[in-house]
Amino acid sequence: MNNKLLTYDEVLQKIGQAQKRHLLLGNGFSMAYDRNRFSFTSLLQSTIDKQIITENSKIHQIFQDNNTSDFEQVVKTLENTSKVIEIYTQDEELCKQLLEDSKKLKQFLVDIVTNNHPEKITEISDDKFNSTINFIKDYNNIYSLNYDLLLYWSMEKLREKMENQQI
Repeated sequence: MNNKLLTYDEVLQKIGQAQKRHLLLGNGFSMAYDRNRFSFTSLLQSTIDKQIITENSKIHQIFQDNNTSDFEQVVKTLENTSKVIEIYTQDEELCKQLLEDSKKLKQFLVDIVTNNHPEKITEISDDKFNSTINFIKDYNNIYSLNYDLLLYWSMEKLREKMENQQI
């Protein structure tokens, strides 16, 4: 059995001109738009710059000690640690604090992603939209694992182009 991960181009070759194509997008979509705004490293630095996360706070120390800027990894670490502490010590207050910090971290991520989005659709160049439109135009259904204003705006631009028969 071949367990080699296919490239995007290889997948397109395999499916050929299938009647229906579906696309599932995740965090990589926003990162492809602007890595400097949407990589976990940039997002973490933005939370520190905007004092959403205080440098050297306990949450920041978890990022540092785990040598990561992946918010989801730190959320999972907090939640799993809470479960282990509950088993070993039954320290309900500490467990509660860890889960509360996990909840706060999820909200911090939502806040900073929202803050890092362009404020208006007009701030995005036509070149960026055209590149995105060329990528998504051949799909019948497009799904996203996260709320993505950039995808929404791109879909609106695509709809406009289709209505004006520019595609």
